[in-house]
Amino acid sequence: MLIFLKLGGSLITDKTRPYTARLDKINALAQEISSALQEQPNLDIVLGHGSGSFGHQAASRYNTR
Repeated sequence: MLIFLKLGGSLITDKTRPYTARLDKINALAQEISSALQEQPNLDIVLGHGSGSFGHQAASRYNTR
């Protein structure tokens, strides 16, 4: 089974502080994904992510969306 999993930028970064990853959340999500793959080894996961406090800073600086 193919799953597309998008982790939102607000989930994995602190949007109130520029260029700040939420490592506790990223580690917890990685553990959950690992558990899911152990329970269902036939899963194919395509992982996407938002840009959060990384992309929004650059977009704001250069007036892009």
